[in-house]
Amino acid sequence: MKFDELIQLKALQLKAAHSGAASSIIDHAIDSGAVPSGLMRNLCASISNELFSRVENTCGYLDISKRAFVEAALIEALDRADAILDQVNPIEESR
Repeated sequence: MKFDELIQLKALQLKAAHSGAASSIIDHAIDSGAVPSGLMRNLCASISNELFSRVENTCGYLDISKRAFVEAALIEALDRADAILDQVNPIEESR
């Protein structure tokens, strides 16, 4: 392992230790039905078997829940979409 990789690994482990506990608690609370009604919403989408298998395999390999993976992916996708919309400004009035 290269020096930069080692430092990045340790930094990410430290970051996960400070933020990962909350994600684990949320996953457990959702699974047990302990989350009060109205605080969480279910987003359902049919996906191909192949895509589901990829998500399941990746989450298993990385040891993260599918909920945490999908939530992080959606946040990233929405942030990128917002940036593109800001750049393109699709409703800009023509002069």
